[in-house]
Formats: sequence, C-alpha cells, structure tokens
Amino acid sequence: MTLLQRRGAGVGTGQGRRYLGHNQQPESPPVSNRFLIAPLAFAAMFSLSACDAFLTSQPEVEEVAGGSLLVSAPSIRLNANAAAPSAAYFTLTGGSTAQVLTGVTSPEIERAELHESKMEGGMMSMAAMPEVAVPAGGTVIFRQGGKHVMLFGISDAARTAGKVTLTLTFKDGQSVPVEVPLTAVGAEAAADEHAGH
Repeated sequence: MTLLQRRGAGVGTGQGRRYLGHNQQPESPPVSNRFLIAPLAFAAMFSLSACDAFLTSQPEVEEVAGGSLLVSAPSIRLNANAAAPSAAYFTLTGGSTAQVLTGVTSPEIERAELHESKMEGGMMSMAAMPEVAVPAGGTVIFRQGGKHVMLFGISDAARTAGKVTLTLTFKDGQSVPVEVPLTAVGAEAAADEHAGH
C-alpha cells in the first residue's frame, strides 16, 4: 500500500473495510498523507537546491596525481608588468614515500625558480631554494608570503590563453605536468611577493 492510500476507510465488505451496525457512525477519515508529503517534498527539493548552489559556488580545484604524489589548487598570479616575474602556487601532498621537488619547467616561460619568503627581524626577505622536501603523507603549501615558484618571461601566447602548463620535476626522476590558470593582478600586488629580493 502506498503512502497516498487510506487504510481501513469506508463501509461494506471486503479486505481493508469494516462492517458498521445501525447505531454506529463512520469514523472521520484520516487526513490524507498527500497534505504531509507536499511540504516534505518541498523541503527536500529546497535542501537539494541549496546544496547544489553551495557546491557550484565553490572554487574549482584541479588535482593531478603523479604516482604517489598529488598536486592540487594550482594558480599563477600574473604580474601586470610583463618584464617582471609572476608567482605560481599549489599544494603538494605526499604519498607513501617521501619526495623532493627539484625544479619547475615549461616551454611557455623563460625560467622558473623555487623561492621562499620569510619574515625576519620585522623585515620580509626572500631566498632561492635548490629543492623542497615533501614528506610521505605530508602536505607542503606553496602560497603568497611563503614558498612559491617565481616565473620569468611568461610568453604572450600563454598570457592570451590564460594558462600555463608547468612540469614539476622530482629527485627520483618523476615529472608531473600541471595545467595552471593565470590570475591577473596589479603590478603592485605582484611586486609584494618579491619584496626584499
């Protein structure tokens, strides 16, 4: 029996019905479940719509697996001054074995360098890093004000396309290509990353 059917209502014979005597009055039929289902269905539809809106409002995260390594949330802050370096950010998540990032290359840039910004003595400084260790099961975040990849000479074609394919190279010989979107920022904002260099 479905939710929209009444149970045991009516007068007469047969399954699902009861006999009534002369002095018996039929009971008032129960409220139809239709009136209960409608608000419940509306609430469910509203919840699903809210979930969809929340999910679609989240920024897209690209994840690239390289063996036991994961590269996620890649982005490039594109310097408005084409002659100045831009910065690339991403998150590295180690797998079952430790890895060491030794370099970043791309045919769409002149060169890339691993750098780290630090606050020392109240002053922001930046230094080049020959490599970056990624512990097994650990996470290393390349972000503004911390570790990042400086990109020099991004090609005009890449700027027009709005993306660059970076290849991350590791000490064990593994290479992981990652397509990274470009985000345009003002020259002053991009220069903040390279303060003290």
